[in-house]
Amino acid sequence: MRGRRGKWGLTKQRARELAVQIHRKVAQGRYSISSHALQEGFKDGIMPTDIKRVLLTGEVIEDYDPDRPECLILGYTQAENIPVHLAVNYTKQIRVKTCYVPQPAEWGTGRIRKPKRHKGDVR
Repeated sequence: MRGRRGKWGLTKQRARELAVQIHRKVAQGRYSISSHALQEGFKDGIMPTDIKRVLLTGEVIEDYDPDRPECLILGYTQAENIPVHLAVNYTKQIRVKTCYVPQPAEWGTGRIRKPKRHKGDVR
């Protein structure tokens, strides 16, 4: 039986497999962090050690289409347990493209994107 699909067609099994692949490559030192990700992270108080920790322990919460090997990872800082999102390219080497603390208005707890509201929507 196939796993249940969430947003972007990501099954729980695919999310686990992708997370293991990313964790392995990072543990082998096969990753880099863009200057943009470092700058954005610093704005939110996220240090390079936090980024590496999220890469090693985080979970894949969104995966994009097969022609674009990119995903979104959710993890937490060690010191204060703050949620962190990493947008990651996962080819031969893991590349962190950006890093930020998810905003509750858009993400709630950080795991699931809230639906976008449009002008005229009634609560």
